[in-house]
Amino acid sequence: MMRVFIADDEEIIRDGIRNCIEKEQERFLFAGEAPDGEMALPMLMEMKPDVLITDIRMPSMNGLEMIDHVKEQFPDVVMAKVVRRTMPWLRIVFLSGHDEFEYAQKAVSLHADAYLLKPVSSAQLLETLGQVAEQIEQEQQQLRS
Repeated sequence: MMRVFIADDEEIIRDGIRNCIEKEQERFLFAGEAPDGEMALPMLMEMKPDVLITDIRMPSMNGLEMIDHVKEQFPDVVMAKVVRRTMPWLRIVFLSGHDEFEYAQKAVSLHADAYLLKPVSSAQLLETLGQVAEQIEQEQQQLRS
C-alpha cells in the first residue's frame, strides 16, 4: 500500500485529495497533511511517505524550497538514480495553479515524478498516483534482482 502525504495551503484542495485517496483504500493510504512546507518538512522526514503531493506556491516555505531542504539532508544526491537509491521512499507530485515554465523547469531539476496543473480531477490524480506506484514497484523489483 502506498502512503501519500499532502502539502497545500488550500484546505479545500487537501480535503479533495484526501477524499480521493481514502476512496482508493486498497491501493493508497493517507499518511498526513500540512498547510505549508515548513510544517510538512519535519513530518516528511519522520513519516517517510512513499509520495508527496505538494503545491509549488505556499506561504512560509513553498514546495520547491521544501524539496531543496529534503535534498540537503542527503548532500551527495546529484542524479535521479542516486536520489532513488538514497531516498527510495519519496516520490514527488507537484501541483500548481500557475502555468509558468520556471516552476516546471525547477520541478524537473528536483526530479519530480509528475507536475499537475490545478484544478486536477480525481481521475487524473489517481492515474498519476497509479503511474507513480508502478514506478515504485518496478524499482523495488530491480533492487531485489
